[in-house]
Amino acid sequence: MAARCHTSPPLPEGAKLIDVSSEKCRCYHYADGKKYHIDYPVELYILQNGSHRVIDEEGRTHRPTPGYLAISWIAKPGQPAFVA
Repeated sequence: MAARCHTSPPLPEGAKLIDVSSEKCRCYHYADGKKYHIDYPVELYILQNGSHRVIDEEGRTHRPTPGYLAISWIAKPGQPAFVA
């Protein structure tokens, strides 16, 4: 597991920032059975149109394709099951 190596970008107008560093992983599920998996997410940006941007612990930015049916995640040991 790499150390966090990014600085948070400016928040786009109307976007919401959620600290998801308590998550071990997060997975977006699609109707065709495909999944998009992110290990060690740190920050979740929810844009006004509902689109997600996720920054992981290595500083990599992910943009899951819109149209997912569900999102699942696993909390790190000792962390809450979900954050608001």
